[in-house]
Amino acid sequence: MSAAAGGLLGFALLPMAVAFADDYAIVPDPSSVEEVTGIYGSGFFGVPQLAHAVDGTQLFDVDDTTVGTSANPDVVGTFEADEATVAGSLGNEELLVTSDVSGTVGTAAGDVPAVGSVISTESLGPLGSELYSALSAPSGDVISDTLITPFGDFSRPDVSFDAAAGLATDSLATVPVPFVGTYDIVPDPASPEAITAINGISHAGVIVQGDAVLDLVNTAGGTTTDPDVVGTFDAVKAATHDAFGDHSEALLVTSDVSGTPGIAAGDVPPVDSIYNILYLGDSGVESVYSDLPTASGGNVISETLVTPMGNLTVPMHFNADEALAPFSAVPVGHDDDVVADPSSTEVFTGINGNPPGAVAVQGSQLFDVDHTTGTASSPDVVGTFDADVTTTVKFDGDQTETLLVTSDVSGTPGTATGDVPLPGSVIDTSTFGDGWENVYSDLATTTPGTEVISDTLVTPIGDLTIPLDVDWFPNLAADMFASF
Repeated sequence: MSAAAGGLLGFALLPMAVAFADDYAIVPDPSSVEEVTGIYGSGFFGVPQLAHAVDGTQLFDVDDTTVGTSANPDVVGTFEADEATVAGSLGNEELLVTSDVSGTVGTAAGDVPAVGSVISTESLGPLGSELYSALSAPSGDVISDTLITPFGDFSRPDVSFDAAAGLATDSLATVPVPFVGTYDIVPDPASPEAITAINGISHAGVIVQGDAVLDLVNTAGGTTTDPDVVGTFDAVKAATHDAFGDHSEALLVTSDVSGTPGIAAGDVPPVDSIYNILYLGDSGVESVYSDLPTASGGNVISETLVTPMGNLTVPMHFNADEALAPFSAVPVGHDDDVVADPSSTEVFTGINGNPPGAVAVQGSQLFDVDHTTGTASSPDVVGTFDADVTTTVKFDGDQTETLLVTSDVSGTPGTATGDVPLPGSVIDTSTFGDGWENVYSDLATTTPGTEVISDTLVTPIGDLTIPLDVDWFPNLAADMFASF
């Protein structure tokens, strides 16, 4: 992984100190620029709990606020964290500590939070903010939740959800996942999951994404300590758990390491397979969904509701694989379209959304800016850029594609017709069928802190400019971008 396009203080919602423990605050380390690793689009048409979220990594300091100054703070420790940011007056910032760089690690005031700790701040607009933390500790995670208001600070003892459960030991999602027949999917014991992102609202639920090596085991043979492994595969995955006791695991297979790829019992799920299991608390009810590609080019889709009274096959088939397909051309200027570069295959980097309700697939890809004077077979390419891309498909058929430009490869960078969007630009397109489409663009400029924002509703009877000038993704041009 490498980074390009550096800048000033990044997109973090925490440009100033956020209270942490007594007389201590967490601030972005001044030498650190956030490295963006992913983006999610509109919550109106995508996955609500991921609305406008930007994922990244950054270095943070723990400052003693009783000494030092803002220009010369008293730093007692430093840590690295994955972060998810939603900007705005009702935004939030969520941190998952991934390594401790300096300072005393612990849960006392002045300590640096241990690896696996989760800290989040949620803006409540004029009412103040909410600060939540689940600090990882060998003797048990320490959970606190405080409302910070103009009338004083109020502790919330009713919040007991542990967002950090299992994160320090990579045991968030280790329950065997049933596959086909007597076969289960389990984590490969020799390959701990590499956590890549965190999302959610920490005091209510958490989503942790990562890269995992998984084994397919035959439960009819072998033992727990010596399983009968019939194959191994790589996958990006998302594990969730919430305050109601629900938890889930979504998988997107990225490569087959060993075994026979296929859809029969004992076969390893082929590349581009999507699998999701949702456990509804302690009820014994599970929803099991799979979308497996076949050698003939089709897909075998199944959805089963497992209950204590028996299993029920759900006849409604949600096509999660649609999130893997290239999106149609997206307008970026008056006479220009953005299309996926046919010479570039998308590299999938994440999955989310709990199919069959919805699925969001993240990746990176090259895109062309084509002048509409060309044709599909002979496009007039005026420029090319790299982008992080997230494609979301919902159960009702609505689709959203969100692009975050990470580097310009060719063409003239700018915001005029025919220009290639600058790094930090966002293009978010939602389609609803029957010729209806919403196109939002937030184009970075060469002037720091300024963007060109437009929002257009495309209809069968003409386009409608939406006058709302909302910057959902501010200051992204000042960040760094990960290249996978």
